Amino acid sequence: MPHEVPANETPLARSLSYRLQWLRFAAAIVAFLLLAEATPVCAQTAGVLPAAPLLRGSTVADDPRPAVTVKKKPRPVQSTSAPAPTPAVPPEPAVLPATPPVVEYQRAVSNRINSTGQPLTLPVPLKDGTRDLGEIILRVEVDDSIHVPRQFVLDKISPMLTPDARARLVALPHKDDRIALGAIEAAGLGLTFNASLFELAFNPRSVERAEGELSVGGLRGALATEPSVAPAKVSGYLNVIGGADQSWKTRPGQTADTSGRLDLQGVVRLRGVVLETEASYDGAVDGNRCAVGSLCAYEHKAGMKRRGSRATYDFPDEQLRLQIGDVDATAASYVRSTDTLGVSLEKSSRKLAPGESIRSTGHSAFRVDRQSEVDVIVNGAVIQHFQLRPGAYNLRDLPFAGGANEVELAITDDSGERKSLKFSMFHDQSLLAAGKTEWSLSAGAPSYLLDGDRKYETRGRTGAALLRHGITDDLTTEVSAQADMHVATGSIGLFLQSSAGVFSVQPAASTTEGKIGLGGRASWDVMGFRGSFGARESLRISADYRDKSFRTPGDQIELATQVFRPQALYKLRLTGSHSIALPEDLTATLSARYQFDNPEATAVSPYVVRGDRYGADLTLSKPLTPWMSGSILAGYSNETYLHGFAANFNNTKAEFRAAARLYIRPAERTSIGVAYDTLNKSTQISALQMTGDGLGRWDTAVSAQHVGDTGSASVGGSLGYTGNRADVRVSHSAGGDNFTYPKFQPSHEDQRTSLRVGTAIAFADGMVAVGAPIRGGAFAIVKPHASIADKDVTVGSDGTVIAKTDRLGPALVSNLPAYANTTVPVDVADLPIGYSLGSGGFDIRAPYKSGYALEVGSAYSITAFGALVDQVGQPLSLQSGVAFPIADGNKKVAVFTNAAGRFGADGLSPGRWTLRMESADGPLVYMLDIPAKTEGLFKAGTLSPTGAAAKE
Repeated sequence: MPHEVPANETPLARSLSYRLQWLRFAAAIVAFLLLAEATPVCAQTAGVLPAAPLLRGSTVADDPRPAVTVKKKPRPVQSTSAPAPTPAVPPEPAVLPATPPVVEYQRAVSNRINSTGQPLTLPVPLKDGTRDLGEIILRVEVDDSIHVPRQFVLDKISPMLTPDARARLVALPHKDDRIALGAIEAAGLGLTFNASLFELAFNPRSVERAEGELSVGGLRGALATEPSVAPAKVSGYLNVIGGADQSWKTRPGQTADTSGRLDLQGVVRLRGVVLETEASYDGAVDGNRCAVGSLCAYEHKAGMKRRGSRATYDFPDEQLRLQIGDVDATAASYVRSTDTLGVSLEKSSRKLAPGESIRSTGHSAFRVDRQSEVDVIVNGAVIQHFQLRPGAYNLRDLPFAGGANEVELAITDDSGERKSLKFSMFHDQSLLAAGKTEWSLSAGAPSYLLDGDRKYETRGRTGAALLRHGITDDLTTEVSAQADMHVATGSIGLFLQSSAGVFSVQPAASTTEGKIGLGGRASWDVMGFRGSFGARESLRISADYRDKSFRTPGDQIELATQVFRPQALYKLRLTGSHSIALPEDLTATLSARYQFDNPEATAVSPYVVRGDRYGADLTLSKPLTPWMSGSILAGYSNETYLHGFAANFNNTKAEFRAAARLYIRPAERTSIGVAYDTLNKSTQISALQMTGDGLGRWDTAVSAQHVGDTGSASVGGSLGYTGNRADVRVSHSAGGDNFTYPKFQPSHEDQRTSLRVGTAIAFADGMVAVGAPIRGGAFAIVKPHASIADKDVTVGSDGTVIAKTDRLGPALVSNLPAYANTTVPVDVADLPIGYSLGSGGFDIRAPYKSGYALEVGSAYSITAFGALVDQVGQPLSLQSGVAFPIADGNKKVAVFTNAAGRFGADGLSPGRWTLRMESADGPLVYMLDIPAKTEGLFKAGTLSPTGAAAKE
């Protein structure tokens, strides 16, 4: 762009301006040359390499090039006025130093862990990959050697080593119960200190690591939470469920009736013995409705009735339960269980160790030599993901569906290499794991309920025995025997799992008045296998045989209850079904049944099904939308007796049948079911709606049923509410016979409205609470400590409150499981600043029907902070110790100091505390006095070993 000259500028002025610009340019070049003179930019000509740029404080030990000192001359200060002309001065020749100078650092840098000049204790995490094994206290000597607590290391890592590696660890030399970390590393056991992450890492070679057990279902090998509180020595509760029943006048001549009802359940636990009893008061209206398909012939009477009483004592370590009184006798699946007044002894993992898996489970052993990720895929679905360190592993507790299952282990190591292990497994719930055993014994007098009241056959005797044992993971045996005054029955069972499916055989025999009867059951299940079409298929076949003399104990008791059900007398019953998955999410199931009549068999019910019964049908099912699924059925059958007590039991005429069903889920907690079957022309509709969780939960249910062949119909609904102190439920039902369209004028109509209000009164070691009825295996009473007595305590997690304290007193947690590790989470609103609530929960493992007295908060709720100095007044840096009250040496709180000697300790209480801290010269003792009315935070100031506190 051309230079524009101002109108008033002369030629002489323009000439001087150009010269001044050239002089400035020349001065800049001279300054640049003078600066470049001190920089060895052409050091190659002198046979030397220029030093690489270094960060201040970095080390040059790894750099083989000589270091060069770079010295810069001061940059001349430029004047803001125009400079005078300066004659050009030729630059002096660059002179390279004869010897390379040394770089001057700001300060020396050390990579030592302990630079304090005295022994140092450090709390660091012990890690096995990403798994945290706990916190370990290292001792770092002045020479930076590290020592670890011997017993802690043995407890934590020796179980994960092979026997040979474990023996080498135990044999390592130790002093003051500490092992040198260098000795462990030299033994090749893979325990190293990671200074960058400040953690102790356990990383042995795969051949040194013991075979690990990975629990997919979380049932084996789980780390059990140690209970933090013990159950109350004396506890108990009384469930009280009262209400009223209204029978309405529905036709001329019928009278309305109203009566009350009261159900009571009392439990007391004392020194491990649990006493239970159940009773009720019935009014004029029978609160028990007769089941559909049954005939209740007893005459209802009002009054007080006892349903049962028993004493229970458990031996949880042996998984044994002893009961005396009205016991629950356990019988084999082939025979019925008879209520007994007597004694029972039972070994049951299901009841006394519900977290332990005793079922036969699939497993696969494999080894990984590098850090790897493993996906466990069962039947095409990824059900677990593991991140594994090098080692051998045994995969257990696969969540199998019944029958055939396809399992794949997809293993990807840290180099990206991927490999896959595939195998097939069959599974059946009747199988036990190898070596696992269940058994039960019971004996006494038979009993039964008549109109809700417990009755006894005092002249009768009954007994039962059952033994189930897992011979291998694939073979389980069962032996059972049961007898009363009329019948004795015995059976032997074998359950076998193989590549061809699951087989079971249960032959049985009975004796009645000298007559021997034979019976038995056999089945073959092959589920989830890949068939000839490549789709998943399932096949089930079973046969049940009983000759005319075969009996089971308890037949006479069935008559005494005066509740009669249709009885099908058969000598052989065959059933079979085959399912296959089809394209478009369609599933087809073909099933068939045939029951051969046994006219010579003795009946114990006045309502007996006669003649051969059979049926076959084809069902197609499919999800129609994300929220609705349906099925249709077409078949041929004469099984009308199965669908209504009033049906003609002697009618053996077969007919074609069709049925349709819809299952609708319009919302997450709403479900609707609709079904119609031409067999008996029955229609069913039901719906359920749930709202809320925990306290304030509502549930609503409605149902309707109509049987066109008999004209009988019923409709009902209920509304329930769960509160903090009680449960409330209102229900209404109506039913009758001879309903016809469109008049709806039934005969024998019955309409009833019921109201139930349930609550519980519980006590545990002096605490008393009122709450919802206790229906779990145990309960807990929760109240705030006196220091926060005016605060509200809530029990629950994830936003779901299950109990809370209020003006009516402590909270009652009524649904704790028995013999399962669980946590009772608690929270308190508006806590004082610094108030220590501890872990915010109570870890428990509740015995059967036990009670807990839980106090939230404590006198040990103060957080103290301050500083510690040593004997010469220097900060006690990076040391650990414990604090304990003078009055109770068993109460200990961990204390750590930072680099400035400052400490913080929570969980303290008012009073005098002793702080015992580690140091290079041995333990130092400090005294800490907390005033009586301190709450929350306490500023302790600076403490010296003499116990005197210098206030800041």
